[in-house]
Amino acid sequence: MTPDEHRVAAQHYATDALGYLIRGDTDTAREKHQAARIHLIAAMNIEAVRKREISKGAGNGIETEAAQEALQPEAASSDDPGRAPRSVENDR
Repeated sequence: MTPDEHRVAAQHYATDALGYLIRGDTDTAREKHQAARIHLIAAMNIEAVRKREISKGAGNGIETEAAQEALQPEAASSDDPGRAPRSVENDR
């Protein structure tokens, strides 16, 4: 996912969290909020890695590997788009 896609996902999760909070389902609201935070952090991390790549150049290949790992969508996604990322589910 791109940083912008992560931000859109974060916005959707945050909106869902607010809806659950209004309905009184605080546990689900907390999960959605955590998912939103994870997507925002992922967006910032991707941008930071890209900036580091540009500033250092890909001289020794180490930064390139880090950038590729950070860009893997599997790291922060779940199998079911309606569920929180696995890392959020594992925190419970």
